[in-house]
Amino acid sequence: MKGHDLHSKRQHPTTKTRDKDSVSTSSGPEETQCERYTRVFCTRFIWGFKRFLTFLFSIVGVSCLTVGYAILGGIIFKEIELPKEKETRAHVVMTKDVYVNKIVEFYDESDIETVLDKNTWNAKVNALLRVSYKSCLIDLLRNALYNLT
Repeated sequence: MKGHDLHSKRQHPTTKTRDKDSVSTSSGPEETQCERYTRVFCTRFIWGFKRFLTFLFSIVGVSCLTVGYAILGGIIFKEIELPKEKETRAHVVMTKDVYVNKIVEFYDESDIETVLDKNTWNAKVNALLRVSYKSCLIDLLRNALYNLT
């Protein structure tokens, strides 16, 4: 039976045994429980951070980083440009409404024979819009888009 007891107490060579007396810490014997938790947390954090960096520099990690960078760039670009785009769209809608109203007024004021003649209609509408359109386009280029003034 003695041989059997000796055999049962044998451990695998890689198994570590820890007794209360044989455990030593790097901070000394007076380490508090809070200090031990802090040390364990820092050790695990550093290990996790190293694993995270290893993942980032793998092929999958670099691909994910590139996709994330593109998405973040798109979000930032949208936040920067969206107010100006909304302003420009509102200006375009307002300008379009003004010109549609001018054409409708011109139609209402003209007689039916003049309106039905294609050449006369085109000539009068082009003359009406040419001056306003050019001035509007110049104002738009100077003020809204390029701030040339």
